[in-house]
Amino acid sequence: MGNKGWFRRNKQKARFDQQPLEAQSIISACRQAYEATRNKTWIDAARLCFDWYLGKNDLNLPLYDYRTGGCYDGLSERGLNENQGAESTLAWIISLLEIKSLEFEENDANK
Repeated sequence: MGNKGWFRRNKQKARFDQQPLEAQSIISACRQAYEATRNKTWIDAARLCFDWYLGKNDLNLPLYDYRTGGCYDGLSERGLNENQGAESTLAWIISLLEIKSLEFEENDANK
């Protein structure tokens, strides 16, 4: 899920830089797919993306900062981008809301 450089045919995809906005957009797409299909696979895929924020990523580093409530701006080959900008923090908050919404829907479907 990297955005460093352009993807060239028959070449490897970029592994870094990874950014919160990308994870958030995939979570949103998974939520829309679940709402359209009611296929639980989409909830599992959204959780996988959400876990990226919590440290299940290529560097095993959490992007969400429990101390500040902010979100680091991304992962590079060298580690975390220590900035906690508004865009990244909003991506985290939207992702959290989307996951919670999916969990409520899943719980309702299991009743």
